[in-house]
Amino acid sequence: ANQFEEPNRQRMALTNAVLAYATNIDDLGKLADAVAIITHKHAGLGVLPEHYPIVHKNLLASIAHVMGDAVTPEIGEGWSEAVLALAKILIGEEKKLYGMAEARSGGWAGVKDFKVSAKRALTQDCAELTFVPAEGPAVSIDFTPGQFLTVHVKKAGATPRHYTVTSAPGCPYLQCCPKKIGFVSGALHDLKEGDVVGLSAPFGVFALTEK
Repeated sequence: ANQFEEPNRQRMALTNAVLAYATNIDDLGKLADAVAIITHKHAGLGVLPEHYPIVHKNLLASIAHVMGDAVTPEIGEGWSEAVLALAKILIGEEKKLYGMAEARSGGWAGVKDFKVSAKRALTQDCAELTFVPAEGPAVSIDFTPGQFLTVHVKKAGATPRHYTVTSAPGCPYLQCCPKKIGFVSGALHDLKEGDVVGLSAPFGVFALTEK
């Protein structure tokens, strides 16, 4: 559940998402699965409605840069309306996710401080980290198996990263097993018992479905 380490892959993912939206703009039901993936990742990162005008401005600038003179005033206005319409959909879905995450047992809104209560080496480059709330009583934490938690390491230059939750729902702690492959995962491997990180509530759509 980790994010893209390479900027080029991140840009390609955004490009593909925009193209898919433009292709299916008359039948957005086809994008339901993609919207779910995007909104769950956004929720883990704490994306808020006030962030979307920034996306709108820069996305339109990128479209104009790539398409050049082909972007007439009419085409530019059409893209603007389309991006704003998509933003409205995402904002609505993310609001539901934030409410769901806070209402669950042990749930919370935003980023909450957790401390490392245990650290165990699984392999040479993979460690199991156990997190408990830094303050307050221990309570069972509910989530859907297969979801990820978003770790906000308190270190200069570190950006939030998603890691699959490896503990069971209902435990008074959360666990993940990061593999040491980059700056953030390396910082996680450097953590000691008692160190504090920020965690967003578990999100994600990778889960078993009942038939």
